[in-house]
Amino acid sequence: MQRTPILVLLISLCLALPAFGALCPKCKDHSYTKDIGECSVCGGMTTSGEFKLCLQCSAKLAECEHCRAALAVKPAAIDPEHNGIYRAEGWVYEVRITNEGSRSQGVIGLLSYAGAAVAEPATVNDYHVTPWGKLYWVGNPILPFSAHGWMSKPLVREPVGAELPKPAAP
Repeated sequence: MQRTPILVLLISLCLALPAFGALCPKCKDHSYTKDIGECSVCGGMTTSGEFKLCLQCSAKLAECEHCRAALAVKPAAIDPEHNGIYRAEGWVYEVRITNEGSRSQGVIGLLSYAGAAVAEPATVNDYHVTPWGKLYWVGNPILPFSAHGWMSKPLVREPVGAELPKPAAP
């Protein structure tokens, strides 16, 4: 059984396919050559000679690889099981795990907007609509192993509260 013709056919098909990348709505429906170009930012390789940015610079700058128009950036999903800081559209959400690995493990959710901490609402389960969805105020219970602050799920023992207005920039 000879594999060389099949391998040549597969390579030919790959070279004939159009290039794809992180493209804006205006550029995504066009076809581009599948040759190698040079990134205008870092000098690395682009996936098409017609592209101005490589994949890495396109992702880092949130710009279209072809025309460099701004791309809509979908914020990373919040992982409430691990420490992390999430930033999007002026919002910052921080997850802090307390007493990690113990039976008293808990989680604290801190929320800020435009560089200032978001004020605690008067009612549990009131929420802000953020780039990650609704973040509910669950209060600051005494128990160390419970959820504290702003969480992506409301407390089940209380009714869902009201949507809070977007905080004013300081």
